[in-house]
Amino acid sequence: MNNERNCCNNNKNVIKGITCDVTNCAYNQADGKCCAGHIKVGPEQAHASRETLCTTFKNKME
Repeated sequence: MNNERNCCNNNKNVIKGITCDVTNCAYNQADGKCCAGHIKVGPEQAHASRETLCTTFKNKME
């Protein structure tokens, strides 16, 4: 895995129905499944999907 850190050791925390396209997120498995266990999306006020973001994101390199 080079220097990348992947927080997903098994499929136990995979969130059904959630996919992730962010390849450098530590919670993104190779198949695009999110294994964060839970996600938080913000900010509190948004008017369009482009104004939202996943605040659970964790960089693999950190």
